[in-house]
Amino acid sequence: VSEQFQNQNRTFAWESLILYLLGDETILTLGISLDVESKPISIWNFVSGVDFYRDHFSSEATYSGNTSAEDRGTYANGAQSQQLSLFSMHTLDLLKLKLSFGGRVQSFSQSYDQKRDQRIVLIGNFSGMYPISDQYQLYFSTNTGFRNPNIYDLTSLEPLPWGFAVPGDSLSGERSFTSELGLR
Repeated sequence: VSEQFQNQNRTFAWESLILYLLGDETILTLGISLDVESKPISIWNFVSGVDFYRDHFSSEATYSGNTSAEDRGTYANGAQSQQLSLFSMHTLDLLKLKLSFGGRVQSFSQSYDQKRDQRIVLIGNFSGMYPISDQYQLYFSTNTGFRNPNIYDLTSLEPLPWGFAVPGDSLSGERSFTSELGLR
């Protein structure tokens, strides 16, 4: 369990606008991971487990200056983000060929400003390596990935030296697919 706390006292000036920011941000973070390694037979090794991660944001700010501004912290006050993952990664040693494969099921949940976003994704990988000499190995790899937008991406409202960072609550997750074939 970790807790982050920061106070902000900043001054921003753009042409004739001067803005003073006094803010309090608290982010409570909890992360738990349980991994189990197994070797049921000599050629098969695998690691399976569960991960849980949670953030809770308390965010308040007071803006003052020669213009009025909404009193709002960097994040949406009371925003929460959670992730639960179940995973398994396997390795098989078949003569000279080494195969690795696995997957992860991830459940994401985020709530902020009376909005709630939930999704479940499946990601996986498959790879192999075969030695063709003492110095060189042929390898291949295929992976899928997913990155969920974080609370900063979705809710940040923050003065920056060149303007304001504004919330992007219409963002969706980023998916990836990669494949490689090579010689090492």
